This record gives sequence, structure tokens and C-alpha cells, in this order.
Amino acid sequence: MRSPCLHQMFHDPAWRGRWGLLTGALALVVGMAALTPGDAAPNLSSNDKVNHLLGFAALAASGELALRQGWRASLLVAGGMLAYGGFIELAQTQVPGRVGEWADLLADGVGVALGLTLVLVLRHIWRKQAP
Repeated sequence: MRSPCLHQMFHDPAWRGRWGLLTGALALVVGMAALTPGDAAPNLSSNDKVNHLLGFAALAASGELALRQGWRASLLVAGGMLAYGGFIELAQTQVPGRVGEWADLLADGVGVALGLTLVLVLRHIWRKQAP
């Protein structure tokens, strides 16, 4: 049996605004962490690529939930997140102790794919459980 609250979070249009706010807040946190000088930068893990993957998975998942369901929304989220990742990598070239790397952008892309897939799978599960 599924929880009505969880169902609302994934399907109710009223929740889109909340997911949008979360996406904006996460984008600020990811941007601040990525553009902090190298020696003071916070890390979720000791592996830089894992940090990229986790950050962009969370961004993509919340971004997907903020928009109407559909492949166009998913493409918009994916493109927007990859553009944001590219911007961060370019900006890092100007931050002391930081470098922009193609491998980081690749990790961002894998995170975006993971986040979008997670939301799509959860939505699919919820649909199958519908009465």
C-alpha cells in the first residue's frame, strides 16, 4: 500500500513549486561548493567525481519533479543541468586551486542521467500501484 503523501510529492502539480525551490537552493549550494577556492572547498566524499555525480543527480531529480511530466521536460532538465555543469567547469578555471575538467562534466552528465532515471522509475512504480 502506498502513502498518499508520497504520491502527492511525485504527482500533484501543487508540489512543483516546492521542487522548483529545492532545485534553486541545490543549484546555489552546488555552485558555491564548486566555486570555493580549492583548499576550502567542501566535499561529500573524498572522490571529486562522486561529488559531481551526487550533486547533479540531486539537481536533476528535483528539477524533473519541478516540471510537468514528459520527455520534453526531461530533455529541458538534462540540457539545463549539463549547461550549468559546463558553466561551473569554465568558471573554475578562474578560481584559485580549481581547474575545469572534462571528466567532471562527464560525472555531472552521469549524475543527471541517474537523477532523471530515479524519478522516472519511481513515477512508474507509483503508476503501477495505482488502484
